[in-house]
Amino acid sequence: MREKDAASVSKKLTEFVFRTYYTYRDETRENGDISVGSHAFGALTKIYFSEKPYTVNEMSALMNMQTPQLSKLLTLLEKHGLIERSRPEDNRRSVRVSVTEEGKAYVENMLGIVSDRIADVLETKELNEPAAVRKAMDQLYTALFVK
Repeated sequence: MREKDAASVSKKLTEFVFRTYYTYRDETRENGDISVGSHAFGALTKIYFSEKPYTVNEMSALMNMQTPQLSKLLTLLEKHGLIERSRPEDNRRSVRVSVTEEGKAYVENMLGIVSDRIADVLETKELNEPAAVRKAMDQLYTALFVK
């Protein structure tokens, strides 16, 4: 893909993700459901997609945030029942953060909304090369998220 095309596609995908997030956030506020800001949602999704619970220090480094800032976000998420903090028996100074069942449901609901919006668009639009779109998305996913 040419650099100009790649930049254009990247910009559109990024805009789609952010617009979808803000639409979802506004809808949850209107329904009186839990609504968290983008930084807190970012922290929640980091924990959700992690294979193991993070320590607060690991999360602080991953999110490029100072620990006091991150602690405020984690306190908010914990208050809403989306995460829980625990101290391992072998190292009581360390604090591990994991997603609760309610937190998993919250993230999965967001993923479902995004997926449904994409499916609606794909069903109503004729794609010239649907296999090419699928292949490109698979390659993008692998490049960004598969270790």
